[in-house]
Amino acid sequence: FFDVTINRVVHPWRVIPKGLMTRERALKYYFVLLALSLAVLWTVGMWAFAVGVFFNAALLLYSWRMRQVNGPAANIIIALTMGSASAFGGFAIGVVMDWVVLTLFVVGFLLSLAREILADVEDLRGDNLGRLRTLPMIAGISFTVRCSAVALLSLVFFSYIPVVIGEFDMRYALAVTPLNLLLFYAGMQML
Repeated sequence: FFDVTINRVVHPWRVIPKGLMTRERALKYYFVLLALSLAVLWTVGMWAFAVGVFFNAALLLYSWRMRQVNGPAANIIIALTMGSASAFGGFAIGVVMDWVVLTLFVVGFLLSLAREILADVEDLRGDNLGRLRTLPMIAGISFTVRCSAVALLSLVFFSYIPVVIGEFDMRYALAVTPLNLLLFYAGMQML
């Protein structure tokens, strides 16, 4: 909705730039989905509802102003949103925080952060048109790619902490190792 000009250049296949939906219809659709999401979250519980309200407000702020003011902070908001999916799962079963929820949160956050940072490099041309202040514009492409690599390598490190402290067993370690090898390789290639 807010990035139509940029998306015409960088993501012309999206529904608004492609002309499949008007901005006005997208705004109505947003409010319907917002109301539905908050209604569902209310049925899950107060914690889920409160976190949902926070992230809906944060995403609106992100879309409306944050990317223009501070791209790196916007990347963190998106990554926090993605990481919070595990917290919602925990709330749904009555667990506010434990090692499973925390591990999934951090892994989701770091993976999303690495992806968001790299997406800023990919979207550089369009973001330039929109005069956004993204990390590659502020600090350069090379630094930005290294930041993404650090997020990936941190994810690999963090994913094994629950095994080291005895919260998860070796089955978990064996399950995450193939993906971690790929992430480690990608992170090392980007350094």
